Amino acid sequence: MIKVEKLNVKVKNNFLLKNVSFNIEKGVKCSLIGANGAGKTSLMNALLNINENYEGTIKLNNINAKEFKCHKFIEFIPADSLTFNTKTKRFLIDYYLLQENNIKNALDRINYLANFFKFSDFLLEKKISKLSSGEKQIVKIILAFLFVKEIIILDEPTNYLDFRMKALLFKLIKSNEFKNTTFLISSHEILELKENTEYVIYLQNGEVKFTGKWNDFNFSKITNAF
Repeated sequence: MIKVEKLNVKVKNNFLLKNVSFNIEKGVKCSLIGANGAGKTSLMNALLNINENYEGTIKLNNINAKEFKCHKFIEFIPADSLTFNTKTKRFLIDYYLLQENNIKNALDRINYLANFFKFSDFLLEKKISKLSSGEKQIVKIILAFLFVKEIIILDEPTNYLDFRMKALLFKLIKSNEFKNTTFLISSHEILELKENTEYVIYLQNGEVKFTGKWNDFNFSKITNAF
């Protein structure tokens, strides 16, 4: 569960987020939308404790976000591209072992997700820096789903993906394995989000203009703001 109350983030006298409040219940798949500069990145940085310089309260599964231990049950895919010069499989194994020291489990999970996303053994043996943009995006997605975390935050997860990989991503998100995982997904692909998530948070100029079910959301708000 994600609970945000009266969140304010500002730089000098400029508000990046102003009086932001919302709840996302356990297991809900929620979209985060808004134009560039609306405050989406600022919100995610606060949720992830990347930026602690805020006023208000953020609770993740009833734990204050400023407490480091909350990150044991949260995972995140940033929009930034991977640039590591490590072999892909080695990189994934090392990431897994940071959280669970079991090489067999690491290999089993990596192979399962690689097969799910049609990511070949040949690609797993390539250096990440040599992968295409779409292939790097799949690696980031595999990272996010290595463990069944209670909260997963995805920033532009469908960047560089073709329609097949997008379909597989949302199939995994909606699968029984992740039925109890709370998702917050930020993207400019509005119709794609509407089709694959239940709830939406709409930010405009750092303020929440709507939070609730997609069916109750007025799309004219988007056309007026974008």
